[in-house]
Amino acid sequence: MEFLIALLLKFWVMIWGLLTGSITSVPFFRRILLRRSLGSRFDGRQLELSTGDVPFLLRQLVVLAPDSRMRWQVVFRSADMVLSKHDTRILRLPDFCHEIIVEAELIDLRKGRRAHLFRRLLPQVEVTT
Repeated sequence: MEFLIALLLKFWVMIWGLLTGSITSVPFFRRILLRRSLGSRFDGRQLELSTGDVPFLLRQLVVLAPDSRMRWQVVFRSADMVLSKHDTRILRLPDFCHEIIVEAELIDLRKGRRAHLFRRLLPQVEVTT
């Protein structure tokens, strides 16, 4: 019975957070918002990491790419990378990268919140007509 009351209370807190816009109080949604605030763009030759209003520490950043035999190889590794507010970093990658996986521990330097970043990126091709 106590479990059902706690579950019902959590449900109403989540609904209230959605209605009032304070959904960042729920830890699950906080981690999702933290991951989304780091922008990433891959064009086949370079990876562009950009931040908005949140400064980040990317700990144990690893970029993986498949080789010609579809085995994943490390093409970039960094122990710690600090991205300040409205900062953009461009990482040069080898030419054989047709898709990449970016993995790191993402730490918000303002509030100390942490999230695990795992993204699979394909090259973004700009179409001109």
